[in-house]
Amino acid sequence: MLNPDATDETTLALLDRLAAWLVANGHAETQDFDAPPALEIDDMPFVALSEADVTSVVDAPAETVVEETSEEELEPEPAAPEWEFPPIEAGVPTEAIAVVAPKGGQGKTTIAINLATGLAEIAPNSVVLVDADLQFGDITAALALAPERTIVDAVADAAADELVLKTTLTHHDDGFFVVASAPSPELGDQVAPAALAELIDRLREAFRYVVIDTTPGLGEHTLITLEHVTDAIFVTNMGVPSLRATRTEFELLTKIGLMPSNRHVVVNQTDKNSGLTIKDVENIIGTRVDIEVPKSSAVLFASNKGVPLIHDDVRDPAAKAIRSIVLRIAPEAFPKRSKIQRKRRTNEPE
Repeated sequence: MLNPDATDETTLALLDRLAAWLVANGHAETQDFDAPPALEIDDMPFVALSEADVTSVVDAPAETVVEETSEEELEPEPAAPEWEFPPIEAGVPTEAIAVVAPKGGQGKTTIAINLATGLAEIAPNSVVLVDADLQFGDITAALALAPERTIVDAVADAAADELVLKTTLTHHDDGFFVVASAPSPELGDQVAPAALAELIDRLREAFRYVVIDTTPGLGEHTLITLEHVTDAIFVTNMGVPSLRATRTEFELLTKIGLMPSNRHVVVNQTDKNSGLTIKDVENIIGTRVDIEVPKSSAVLFASNKGVPLIHDDVRDPAAKAIRSIVLRIAPEAFPKRSKIQRKRRTNEPE
């Protein structure tokens, strides 16, 4: 640093060294410093200096200032990714799919996550997964995401424009967005059913597919969700209490006119040693089973790693069965092995 009590000679010598350094390093030309003594300050050439430049000149020995110096190229900081919503082509319908279960622990969230993952293969960045399990939703935990905003913010911004709504979403590397569940049951109680319905409608304006993981049972939020979707996937396991609850659910929804026209029945965690056959299951629930998903430890492994099952272990029987659910919604979503394996490597922890 220049001492405030430095003499004029010392100050001029420092300025000469600074000028020589600027010329040597290409920051200025020699003629830039050939101004006549009477030149006004406002007319002097302006050279922008960083604090590092000034420090380098002040601290460097006089005999080394004019020597060429090698500066390491600084790598620019990576810009935050901008995820654009791909435009939906005219005439292409948007679809909303609710994943419903009469009780907790049926594997509903696993189905919802992998459905969104599979649909994103054919509609990248045009799929949104809504965690509408407002009490104990855990989609972000199962996907190892750390959302900054949640469904509480999303319903508040649902009436705003697309850019504002976009800020409430969390992007997943497999090409879909997530609306995270409420951070606590108390905040979840603040989400009104009508606000959830408005959010679903707004998301359908921006996304090709909207997948909603609902609260177990047939509470107000689940019922109003079923009013605003094109498809519903009903998930149950092979336990008799769950199967009877599913039958009651079907009868109630049919009675009040809320059974979606596109209904898909999934029996999850099937096991030959359960004491029941699929025929028994169909007799109990009163309708045909569309998809059987066998019990598999790969489901838990994938969840613990924060990776969708269909991109973690494509050969697993449960993954193949879940893939068939995706194909029921979008028949063109036939898996391409090279793409799936590439995604798997991308998502695997180091």
